[in-house]
Amino acid sequence: TIIGAPCRKCEHLDRSGNCVRDWSCGQEV
Repeated sequence: TIIGAPCRKCEHLDRSGNCVRDWSCGQEV
């Protein structure tokens, strides 16, 4: 499940393996 702005691939997972919010949406990290 992707949570947050869908402008980039999921870079972070919670302990359940779900996408977590990516506040650097649209930026290279």
